[in-house]
Amino acid sequence: MKLLFVLPEFFPLTGGGICTYYEELLPLLQRSDMYELTVIQGSAFDARGGETNRHGIPVHYLMYGALLEEKKKFSHLNIFPELQAHLAAAWAMYEKAKGLGKFDAVITSDWGLAFVPWILTGHTPTIVHLHGSLGQIDHYEPRKGLALLAQTYLHIEKDLLQKASSLVTHSRQNIRFWINQGLPEAKTSLIPPIVAKASKTGKKRENAQLTGLVIARVQFWKGPIYLCEAIRLMDSETRARLNIYWIGRDTFYTNENMSMGAFLLKNYPDVWGKTILPLGIKTREELDEYYNEIDFGIVPSIWDMFNLSALEHLAHAKPLICSSGAGASDFMADVAGITVYDNTASGLAQALTKFIASGKENLEAAGKQNSSFLQQQFNQQTTLDAHFRVIEEAVRGFVPTNSQPQDHQWLWPQTGAQTNARAVLLESWPNKETINLILKKLKTSLKSKLNLEK
Repeated sequence: MKLLFVLPEFFPLTGGGICTYYEELLPLLQRSDMYELTVIQGSAFDARGGETNRHGIPVHYLMYGALLEEKKKFSHLNIFPELQAHLAAAWAMYEKAKGLGKFDAVITSDWGLAFVPWILTGHTPTIVHLHGSLGQIDHYEPRKGLALLAQTYLHIEKDLLQKASSLVTHSRQNIRFWINQGLPEAKTSLIPPIVAKASKTGKKRENAQLTGLVIARVQFWKGPIYLCEAIRLMDSETRARLNIYWIGRDTFYTNENMSMGAFLLKNYPDVWGKTILPLGIKTREELDEYYNEIDFGIVPSIWDMFNLSALEHLAHAKPLICSSGAGASDFMADVAGITVYDNTASGLAQALTKFIASGKENLEAAGKQNSSFLQQQFNQQTTLDAHFRVIEEAVRGFVPTNSQPQDHQWLWPQTGAQTNARAVLLESWPNKETINLILKKLKTSLKSKLNLEK
């Protein structure tokens, strides 16, 4: 069976949840001898071009020129340049797939709208893996002035995801989110992720302080503000015993018009760069070296679809402090090496204080319990069997729909005489929600101009 994976992240990218997930899953699917895999990787923000081979799997990268050409066909969406770019990337990868032969099924992620062409054309079974969609992220981290765009993302996602052959997620929290958005629960399969085996590490480097590690983008919903707030809540003596590495790239914080790192340095100069040391992106080999030094892992996300770094910490036999806001917390048992705290800065401060009071030897002993916990909770063969079942059922039960460009016209590339897309776009929005957003914006604007009180 020939499977095509259309992914926004994959090798050589590292450190992101999506590329980590498929770096573990795809080689196992390929080695099962049941499938012949092909990957197309790209997004609105990554069109490197070229091709390579990873674990015996051909990988084709989206070409920047193809992205630009496809973008011209979405000029009716130039009021939303970001949406225009995402749809252009999705259709450019769809067009690239046409030159790679026929596939029995295509598997995409929800982020980046890569599923749109496949569901609209309706000629190939389409399985969508729910990693955290554009609309979902904007729901948890609203961007100033972009409420209408966020609503549009969710409108597209809710409308088309229910038409997919199957949906897959590794997060119970994610299932609950989409149920609240109107997707039927039975549509989504819960399949735990493949847990990477920890690399062999050298002798632990001794450090007088207790050292924690966060592996995440420096991004609002990944929790850096909560972590800074939590450290400020700790007494000075306890705080002096703590050192935290933050590994991951900085991101732009739209609401403050600066990078999140710059925002933290400006607002938490006593914490960011002192107790918390931002280290940027590290290679896998460099990361293993840091695991020789740290005493525990931290997942401080105020929201996260899952957060695979939680499992990485456990695989390295490190105790874990995990926010209840991260989907990974649903899988965490009450064992000595894991503390799940309520999603607050004070809850995080209490968990950190508890770990520091435990001391290095007790933390090391507690962390050793985590490997057996992982084996019980995340069985590799059980996970693979679940993927086999979803793929088989999607292919067996598929009925082509052969949709035409007049269906969801504004989501199709526009060429030649097709000029009605912008009008259709306006008609396609959920009118009540759109009108409410516009009225709210007008009200705010009038108050500002006339200097009115609330």
